[in-house]
This record gives sequence, structure tokens and C-alpha cells, in this order.
Amino acid sequence: MDGLLADTEPLWHEVECAAYAEVGLAITAEECMLTMGLRVDEAVAFWYARTPSMTGSPEELCGRIVERMVAAIATRTAPMPGALELIDRMQARGWGLALASSSPYAIIDAVLTRCGLRAAFSVVHSAQDEERGKPDPAIYLTAAAKLGVAPTACVALEDSVNGMVSAKAARMQVIAVPMPAHRAEPAWGLADVVVDSLVDVDDGVLERLAGG
Repeated sequence: MDGLLADTEPLWHEVECAAYAEVGLAITAEECMLTMGLRVDEAVAFWYARTPSMTGSPEELCGRIVERMVAAIATRTAPMPGALELIDRMQARGWGLALASSSPYAIIDAVLTRCGLRAAFSVVHSAQDEERGKPDPAIYLTAAAKLGVAPTACVALEDSVNGMVSAKAARMQVIAVPMPAHRAEPAWGLADVVVDSLVDVDDGVLERLAGG
């Protein structure tokens, strides 16, 4: 969802950098990318484990980040280019659509409301319901089960390496849409298709993956 369906990544960087600074950790937007695709609690734990000087509690920091993200999304995000059109084309094919996000439900709900997509997905599943988030495959396995289909019959769309690894571990095909600055990372070779934007996921790509 984040950075793929909706343009929330700049908000994440802004909110996280400010919130971490308040507890004694100065990081850049580029460093925020180290935890891209992880749950909020796992991202916060990542930095607390590496920075003993951080103050406050991880739980309080998680709550602060989520609260600020919900507020920012309500007025400052929009669907990514090609997202709405791709959803329409997949629905026209009769494909079941699930949203499997590392974000908590409060943030998912904010995005779906802001982007007018509440009715687009028959399944909405957050990694907050799993013991472990991405790159563990649990979130994708559960989403497939809720759709009532085998994971091998699914195509996942991902913009993070953690998410791609999660989907591949669940034995799904993957369309990867890396952020431009990270397109050259060799890990994207695990994906079945790599595109610059959802605009590039045309009928030819869908036919190829459906055939697979």
C-alpha cells in the first residue's frame, strides 16, 4: 500500500525523522529506507536496538508515529500514478483483490478513505495480525487464504525488497515497482516483472502472469 498504491512514502520519511529526533535519534530520509516494508513496531525496534541512547519507550514512539501518519494522510496523500486504472482493469478480469500491508489498520483505513478505495478490496489484511511482519511470508499466506485461493495463484505488487521477499517466500509471482533511487539493487532480480510505475503494468504483463 505505502508508496505503491498511495503516495505516502514522503509522509513516512517526514513523520519518522521528526519522531525519532524527539527521542534522540537523527536519521535521514535515505536511512528511513532501511526499514521500508517493515511494521511500525519492527522499524522502531530496529533503531532502538542500534541506538542505546534513544529515550522514551518504543510503544509510545509507535503510537506517536501512527497518530501523526493518520493525520497527515487525511489531507496530504493521493493514489500513485496508474493505481486506480490498474485496480479497475484487474476487477474487470474478475480477479479477487486483497490489500496486504505492513501498516496498522488505522493507517490502512486512512489511506482507503482518502483515496476512495474502501470498496476496491474484498480482503484487507494488516501485518499487525501476524506474529511477524514482512519479509516473513505470513501476511501474504493469510491474505491468500482469506481470498480463498492458493498462494501460487496470486500475483503480488511490491515496492520494497522486504515485501518482495515476503511474497516470493509465499510462492507468489511478483510485480516489483522499485523507487527510482533503488532500482539498481540486485535483489529485484527475484521479481517476475520489474516496472518503473504501475502505469507500466499493462494488459500484456497481466496476460503473461495469468498464464504463469
